[in-house]
Amino acid sequence: MGGDLTALVLRLYRGGTECVRTRCLDIVDRLVEFDVYDTMEAIDAER
Repeated sequence: MGGDLTALVLRLYRGGTECVRTRCLDIVDRLVEFDVYDTMEAIDAER
C-alpha cells in the first residue's frame, strides 16, 4: 500500500498548484521518515 500512496502523492505533486506541491512535499517527508516501502526508489525514479 505504501507504493500506491507514494505514487499518488508524486502524481499530485507533478500536477498540483504551489500550495498542493508544498503539501505533497510535507507528505513525502513523512513517508521517508517512516521508511515507507519503495518511497525512496519512487523519488529517485522521478528525478
